[in-house]
Amino acid sequence: MSRYNPKVFTNVDSLNDIKPELIHQLLSRFSEFCKQQELNLNNGVITNDKICETCLNAGVSEHEEAHDLMEALQSISEMANLNSRAVLGSMAKTQSLTLLDGPDVSDADFAIYCWLNQPNLFAAAYAKGRVKNYQSFLYFNGKTGTERQFPEITEDKTAAIQADINTWLKENGRMPNCRAYFFPHGDRLSIVLKYGMPLARDVASKKNGDSEGIFYNPQKHDLLIYHRIYDEISLNTPNISDQDDTYRIVIGRHLFDDDDYFKQEKVFSLAELEGITEARSFLSSGVQRASLVELTYDWGYETEIRRSNDLQKSLIRRNKSELENRPKIVSAKF
Repeated sequence: MSRYNPKVFTNVDSLNDIKPELIHQLLSRFSEFCKQQELNLNNGVITNDKICETCLNAGVSEHEEAHDLMEALQSISEMANLNSRAVLGSMAKTQSLTLLDGPDVSDADFAIYCWLNQPNLFAAAYAKGRVKNYQSFLYFNGKTGTERQFPEITEDKTAAIQADINTWLKENGRMPNCRAYFFPHGDRLSIVLKYGMPLARDVASKKNGDSEGIFYNPQKHDLLIYHRIYDEISLNTPNISDQDDTYRIVIGRHLFDDDDYFKQEKVFSLAELEGITEARSFLSSGVQRASLVELTYDWGYETEIRRSNDLQKSLIRRNKSELENRPKIVSAKF
């Protein structure tokens, strides 16, 4: 069963849009695995059917290069689009780097070339792309609560973070294949954690028009943002089991040498909203104005969504009322 679903490389039609020499260069980085799969890289002719077969086999192989190959195929597939191409191009221009370009260069060509020739740029753009469009964060205060420098990020610390999170992933039915990416911007450090979700099924097309069902672990990206001025961390996670607490503890352990560096008390919490009976401020550090504009209630048999410019008064009235069956607040927007 495949751990990933790199559609660019498991679909014959998609492979037709990629320059053969780039595919050859990419697979050459994993020559021992290709040799095991009887993919001859030396004869200069590789059929797309054989490439698809090799990429699918990498997901179930125990060969030491198979996991790294699938990591590469998955990340390239995710970056093979027009928006990512624009981000990569803009970042390369800022750093005076030259990338492959031209009217005959596909988005997949561009992504593969960057992965092969500018790996640091590729990794930074990949992480940056995961940072956008996240909402609904949990906030935890650091122990100092005052301005401090960013913690030092080393390969050993990164490996330790990934190993500890992998333990939690394995215990909770997810793929223990975490990859951590660190992306500093201004006074904030974004930490993107990528891993595989429980198995899902998809379809891979063959050259003869037939299709084949493949099982894979959909990729999930969780985002953590550390703000050095206010010494607090915000988490965007599915909050399955104790996932947010695991992240809080692991980051504190390896970046701040303290499992309890980030306090368990959240700056915001849904439980806190369900209990307020008088006006209060929702401001967090660095926020000048915050209003409660949306609440989602779960009544058990239906979901109710309430929106307004400021719902705090309505929330207080509802919390003070003596409702026999009080709905649970499942989300809130400020």
